[in-house]
Amino acid sequence: MNAKTFKLFIALTISLWAAPCFLCEGGELQAMTSKGKGESTSLSSKSDKPLGLYISTDVFGYIYPIFVKDKYYSAEVSATFNIHNRFLPVAEVGIGYTNIISELYEIGYQTRAPYYRIGMDYNMQYKNGKPNYIYLGGRIGYTSFKYDVDAPALKDPIWGDEAPVQFKEMPCRAIWAEAVGGVRAEIFKNLYMGWSLRYKYPIHKAPINNGGPWYIPGFGASKAGSLGATYSVSYYFKL
Repeated sequence: MNAKTFKLFIALTISLWAAPCFLCEGGELQAMTSKGKGESTSLSSKSDKPLGLYISTDVFGYIYPIFVKDKYYSAEVSATFNIHNRFLPVAEVGIGYTNIISELYEIGYQTRAPYYRIGMDYNMQYKNGKPNYIYLGGRIGYTSFKYDVDAPALKDPIWGDEAPVQFKEMPCRAIWAEAVGGVRAEIFKNLYMGWSLRYKYPIHKAPINNGGPWYIPGFGASKAGSLGATYSVSYYFKL
């Protein structure tokens, strides 16, 4: 199972599991009342306009290396501000790490660095009056890092001498954009779980020396656009 297939499988599994939470808590019916003349009420027309803060961690980054060949790790936390259950500005910070050797080419690659993202989500179910949501949004990501590359020595075909191929602490900066869609649902009181799918597209990488980096912390192991996923556990603080 390749990485993209596994991410999609996790996302679909969590969505099927979380769907009943939204069905149960999507919108509340008020009790039917009758006073003198028959009067009834339907869905509440008054929104409670919540304000709150989600503190989350992405557990997908910890389990991802178990299922894929090209192992790289990430640890990430985020803070999402809930504005009236509709607008959700978010800040994410994490650390990306890899230290692998290609079995085919015997090339080693190593890096470890923090990364940062800021963005905004929009709750597509803001009328339900609950801090559960299905959302669409975007992110801008940034990282500044150094990486090492070790490869088999090159042999001079004429003189027979060997020259080592080692690049140490090569500097690089990267900026990328992400289109995000996902869900978040309450499991226990103020404890939430959810997932997101993300399409990442590189905007800027510099400097590019000796072919450039293979893995970029926070972005992944791809030079072009790629599909990513998160699976988060969150605690909700009401403000």
